[in-house]
Amino acid sequence: MIPPPPAVGEGEGEGEGEPVVPDPGEGEGEGEGEGEPQVGEGEGEGEGEGEGEGEGEGEVVPPDPPGDACLNPGDEFALEPPFDGIVDEIVRVCGVQCYAENAPDIIACMVTCIRGRGAGLSDACATCWAGKIVCRANRCQGACGGGEGTLPCDNCLRDNCLPAFTECSGLESF
Repeated sequence: MIPPPPAVGEGEGEGEGEPVVPDPGEGEGEGEGEGEPQVGEGEGEGEGEGEGEGEGEGEVVPPDPPGDACLNPGDEFALEPPFDGIVDEIVRVCGVQCYAENAPDIIACMVTCIRGRGAGLSDACATCWAGKIVCRANRCQGACGGGEGTLPCDNCLRDNCLPAFTECSGLESF
């Protein structure tokens, strides 16, 4: 099993300047400070004058896709009928849960949730499915107000989220 991507936690820093541009998998935030992004929870010191603290809020960008994360026997089995509907529901529930908790790293939260609910997906494949939920929230929220399965939502997901999902998972559909 491929280990999950590292969780990006909150950090504190001292200094002034532009916010650090996040690596894929980190959220963009507002705040002041400069320095290196922190992995996990902890504190960091930056260079400059003054002091500042801030928590990241905003768009969460999925990690770089592995390319064929779901093309292995275990994931293929979990994504075949009748289990595919179970995986869809687990991914949906985990997305709602992680957004409701305002998790600092939605992807890591979802991968942990998907694993904990027994979806049978590898962490790498679960990362791709989590990326679909993040994409839906960021790019198709209005179109998907009536739920997935509606024409506006399906079109938005196909146009905006499917290419990255396919590149990550190796699958050609959700």
